[in-house]
Amino acid sequence: MGNLRVDVWKMQGGKLGQENPLPTMYILEFAQAGEGLRQSVPEEDRAYMGWGVSDGFMTHRGQYEYDRSGHELTFKSVVLQNDILRATFLPTLGGRLWSLFHKPSETELLEVNPHFTPVNIAVRGAWFSGGIEWNHCVYGHSPYTCSPVFATRLSDSQRGDVLRLYEWERTRCVPVQLDFYLPEGSHFLFLKVRILNPNENEIPIYWWTNMSVVETSKKRILGPADHAFTYEYGGATSLVPFPEFEGTDVSYPAGIPSSRDFFLRIPERQRPWIAALDEDGCGLIHASSSRLKGRKFFAWGTNTCGRNWAYWCSAPNAKFEIQAGLCRTQMESAPMPAGAQWTWLEAFGRAEVDPQVVHGSNWQKAWRHVDSYLDEVLPQNCLETEVKDSDTFLDSRPEEIILRASGWGRLEQLRREKAGENPMCGGSMVFDDQSLGPDQQPWLTLLMEGYMSPRDPSEAPGAFVVQSQWRKLLEQVINDKRSDHWLSWFHLGLMYFNDGDVEGAKRAWRTSLERDANPWTYRNLAQLAKHEGKSSKAVNLYLKAREMAPALLPLIIETCDVLIEMGKADKSLEIIERLPSGLRLNTRIQLLEACSAIKLGQLDRAESILNENFELVDNREGDEIMTDAWFELQARRIAEAEGTPIDDELRQRVRQERNPPKNLEQRNWPGI
Repeated sequence: MGNLRVDVWKMQGGKLGQENPLPTMYILEFAQAGEGLRQSVPEEDRAYMGWGVSDGFMTHRGQYEYDRSGHELTFKSVVLQNDILRATFLPTLGGRLWSLFHKPSETELLEVNPHFTPVNIAVRGAWFSGGIEWNHCVYGHSPYTCSPVFATRLSDSQRGDVLRLYEWERTRCVPVQLDFYLPEGSHFLFLKVRILNPNENEIPIYWWTNMSVVETSKKRILGPADHAFTYEYGGATSLVPFPEFEGTDVSYPAGIPSSRDFFLRIPERQRPWIAALDEDGCGLIHASSSRLKGRKFFAWGTNTCGRNWAYWCSAPNAKFEIQAGLCRTQMESAPMPAGAQWTWLEAFGRAEVDPQVVHGSNWQKAWRHVDSYLDEVLPQNCLETEVKDSDTFLDSRPEEIILRASGWGRLEQLRREKAGENPMCGGSMVFDDQSLGPDQQPWLTLLMEGYMSPRDPSEAPGAFVVQSQWRKLLEQVINDKRSDHWLSWFHLGLMYFNDGDVEGAKRAWRTSLERDANPWTYRNLAQLAKHEGKSSKAVNLYLKAREMAPALLPLIIETCDVLIEMGKADKSLEIIERLPSGLRLNTRIQLLEACSAIKLGQLDRAESILNENFELVDNREGDEIMTDAWFELQARRIAEAEGTPIDDELRQRVRQERNPPKNLEQRNWPGI
């Protein structure tokens, strides 16, 4: 039977700092969210393109404060193994499957990064490279990727020990349950996923299993498709032939010049799977029951930016990702009916096939060879049967709690009990009182005692809750003298804003300031003003917020950003120069200093920052601020030397004639 034990995993890396106390009010709008579909995309594939992928993440505080190295780190791990496979999970980091080791061949099937190095890619900021992550419910890398999830153990008479990971997903308001098991003699690790929709309305659900694999020049990706959707960064979504794309066989990721996604368009009656196989025909293969129909792979690319990202992730080897999802692409979500329960099964193992065939020039023959192999070792009907047979432990209560996560699930249980609503889940997911913490306490007081506790305006407002049922509870008590204070109106404004009621949010936040001046509400109103194009008003509001919270790093960054944008670089530099040395060492602050200096013609000062040694710790994927700043610096140098005006013609000339230092290159376009 499968054997489960609790252990530790040690590695070098960076430490996560405090979460951002400022709510994420606006998110990046992705062009792939349903816009710019090429005519090549069939009509039947367009129905949910763009649906459910651009919702906000206000329930989760950002994770942008971290360093990148220099620490000996120890993480709790859970090991599940049999005589063939050893799977190691990190429950404090989103339940990441960090290692899948094949014992007979003594090979690792995943990218096991020797470093924990946060980079700014996930929906909350911090993300790290390696292993397999579970991206669920909302578009992008999961809000839980650098946060704990519940980890428990149970046992099944036929399958041995079961590792259950779960959490209450607060954006969609659904419980998500992941059951892993590894039966005796099994060549595959199994994952049974269950998502419940306890709400009275249909919701969009997103799921992608991200598997990170070490890249080599001869490693090939195979899947049962002859076409793929690809997203052109800054462009549109197209359906293209696969694997030949723009003169390159992109089934070999090492040959792809720039960052690229390919979503395999697997025919309806074809079983879904994807594999990454080396020159010997061996490597990771992933199969699933039919509900999980999407398959994708992603490569950083061989250009400078792609190699930079491999470095920023601190991976000693280049890597790519193979993925599996509910929908055909990541630009869509699946509609989940009210009260529905969805389950499916995933299987992870090592494939061993004829290398001559899988690396041959006949693509159809290559993938069909793997398809036939999979039918022999793991027939599709066995997977579909196992989805039902494994229901024997689906509702079983855990026998041991290995790790508790957040108290939001318990809070939701208590709210539903008090409101007389149906439970959100059964006993398979234990959300107990011990999981409740400081984040839930104000909301627990509101629920049980009928008021929201006040807080000093100098203190951060705490965790954000925008669920409609909580808004109604707060509205019912807002005029009670115990609740009629700045913090209640602050939270009520966030709830209105999340619901799309911007005017209601403004009224609530103005009332918050009437009750007590506070930096948190000034900042929210500044964000609104900036989004509405009222830049002068935004500047004034930001400056008021900063006067009350002068050492709050996220607020300093936002304030300097808007000052530079408004042509007030001198004011931005004035703020930066007065910061304590600890804050001035922050690399985002240093970059803002360089941008301000460029605007003011202090080119030597900017060059002293934007050199070959500069590394932006919270560098954001797709953000070209470093590269743009360097080009502007060069344009001003040329204009100074040649006595020419700084105009678009000069800026274009600089981009054509000069290349930034590798560490500043962020453009992820072909040929760069």
